[in-house]
Amino acid sequence: MNLDRFKDNVISLMSYPNGDDKFAALRVQTHGMASARLAKTINFAVKCLDKDEFYVEIGTFTGFTLISAGYENTQSCIGIDDLSCIDFFGGDNIDKARENVRIILKNNLSTFGRHNLSHVESDFRKVVFDESNKKKMGILLIDGKHTEEEVNETLAWADPYLSYNSLIFFDDVVMGTINKSICDLWKRGGELLYYAATKNHHEVTGYGVAIMAIKRDA
Repeated sequence: MNLDRFKDNVISLMSYPNGDDKFAALRVQTHGMASARLAKTINFAVKCLDKDEFYVEIGTFTGFTLISAGYENTQSCIGIDDLSCIDFFGGDNIDKARENVRIILKNNLSTFGRHNLSHVESDFRKVVFDESNKKKMGILLIDGKHTEEEVNETLAWADPYLSYNSLIFFDDVVMGTINKSICDLWKRGGELLYYAATKNHHEVTGYGVAIMAIKRDA
């Protein structure tokens, strides 16, 4: 991955509205929850991937960020979500809500998706990629359950697949205990490229965004 190219552009991508409009429209059409600014930045990050690298997100919901990642890109973009919807719905309506999200996601991928997009309906812990995909995951978006334990388990699961130069996006950093995981990763050598957290939902950063770069020796 061309980390230098991304690092040279990340602040302007997250600071200025140029190019937001098409992702804002897609957000409405797909019933997305992430901000258009984050979607735009993820899309650019995918453009920085090497040809044999791929993008993975944990927590796909209705598919907005997954579709945004693959927009005008050719690299494989994979969304993993068991559609438990536990963070959004509860009680007696959870099964109905899950099925509704499943239908919306399927329709969105059919309508707006491309051949390079795929969704795996599963707990990420049960997903195993081929050996050939090790060290090929250039970008990881973590947007599942918002707990330190869940994020740490996601990072541990992804570790064998992360490329030597990779990006990790954390969404909704003000929720739960995600910030503890971000701090721990920073202490272990992760480079914090962008961080913004607001107590209330913000049109640019949603409920907070952190972007980290990971460099490892070959």
